[in-house]
Formats: sequence, structure tokens, C-alpha cells
Amino acid sequence: MGRLKKNVFCLKSLYITIFFLILSIFAIGIHLFTKSNIYVERRALLLEKFNNNKENFVLSIGLKLKQVYIAGRARTSEVDIEKIVSAIPDMDIMKVDIYKIRENLKKLPWIKDVKIKRILPQHLVIEVYERSPIAVFKHNDKFNPIDDEGNIIEVSLNKPSGLPIITGTASPENVPHLFQILKQEDDLFRRVKGASWIGKRRWDIYIDDLTNGIIVKLPQKNFQIQWSHLSRINKEQQILDKDIHSIDLRDPEKSMINMDIHKTKSKTKTVREEQDI
Repeated sequence: MGRLKKNVFCLKSLYITIFFLILSIFAIGIHLFTKSNIYVERRALLLEKFNNNKENFVLSIGLKLKQVYIAGRARTSEVDIEKIVSAIPDMDIMKVDIYKIRENLKKLPWIKDVKIKRILPQHLVIEVYERSPIAVFKHNDKFNPIDDEGNIIEVSLNKPSGLPIITGTASPENVPHLFQILKQEDDLFRRVKGASWIGKRRWDIYIDDLTNGIIVKLPQKNFQIQWSHLSRINKEQQILDKDIHSIDLRDPEKSMINMDIHKTKSKTKTVREEQDI
């Protein structure tokens, strides 16, 4: 019995050895064949035939672009987008240069970013992400939107769009930080109609109206403290509802109110009266 088991084990070992020997010979044969001139010539011929007929093959199986979908467009001109993508339909969908389309779309002033997806067999989805305007930059009698990163959007507006008007050299890049602070006192921020960047170092804020409203002069540093102080005083005394020309908060030790008596019925000329708050 023991001898029989031993013989069976020897046969199994022999079969395994023969199997791996044949497998090794087969692998060596394939390797030698791929190095031969015949294989190289045949491979080159096959690749040439494939490249020559690839487009016809792709179109024959239905990979011809039929529809382009645009998502996320709100402010960007539809005509401007169509000029960029108009040549795409009826192309081999795999030949559409997604990178080129994306870069061309990003050159449009309102578009911040673009994502493009192929949906086989016949569709292309272009998703645009537009810039969000938070204010309008006034310079040389022109109006341009400012986005939430402080960039000027190269689109000319015929008139202000209801957003706060910003003036002053190099002011747009500082607007996001300004608004971040002003929004902490939402009751005041909702009344802000504009801001001027004075001397590239501090802000004047226009409350309620750009011409006849109240000018709040903020300090160069830590103006969030004075802004919060003004909000608290206004909640207690409603000073912004009085006949005030400006509020000077530049001195952290002493804030001043400049009264505009011209607005009252009993006076016809403008005088200024200083008052502590």
C-alpha cells in the first residue's frame, strides 16, 4: 500500500514537471516570435490598417457626437459659447479636444472654470462655473463687476446693477476682506451702498445712498472693532436714522458724528456739529 502511494506521488510530480516544461517552451517560443522580423512587419501592417480605418470603425459603431449639453450658464452669452462649440457636432466623439474647448471657454469673462464629460456613445456635457459678482468697480466713468475673489470681470455695465459701488486705486482686490468684516454686522451691511479705498490704506463706507447718505470713515487697522461698535450704538440709539453727514471712526479713542443740519426744515445752510458716540 505504501509503495502504491509512493508511485502515485511520483507520477503526479512527473506530470507537473512536464506541464511546466511545456509552458516554459511555449513562453520562450512567443518571446522569440515577437522579436522576429515577421512579427514586427505584421504588427506594423495591422496598426497601419487600424489607424486608416479607425474613424470609420468608430462612426460605424455609433460613437459620432450628436448632442452637446451646456449646464450652469447664467450670465455668459449663449452666442459666445456656441461660437466655441459649434464645430463639434458630427465629429468622432473620441477626437473632441476637451482640453482646447475648456481653455477657450475659460477665456470668456464670466466663466471661472469648466468641466467636460463624454457620455458615450453620442453626448458631451459641458458644465460651466461662473464668477459670482459681489460689487461693482467704478473707474474712469466705467463700471465693471468684481467677483468674490477680488478679480475685475471684464464686462462693461451700462449702469450699476444694485451691488455696492467700489472706488479707489487697487480697491477690487481688497473688497473680499472688507465684505467679510462688514457682513459680521448684517444690519449695517444691508445698508451699505458703496465704499472708497482711501490712500490704498483704509475705507470710507457709504450708508443708504452714495450722494446723500452717511459716510462712515473706518480706521486703517482693526476696523472690525469700530464697525461692531457702530452697530451696537445704532441698535441702541438709531443714530443712522438721524440727520448725519458722516461718522469718523478713525480714532479708536474718540468717534465723532458730523451732523448735517441742511437736511432739517429749520435751517437752509449746512453746518457741522461734532458729537461723541
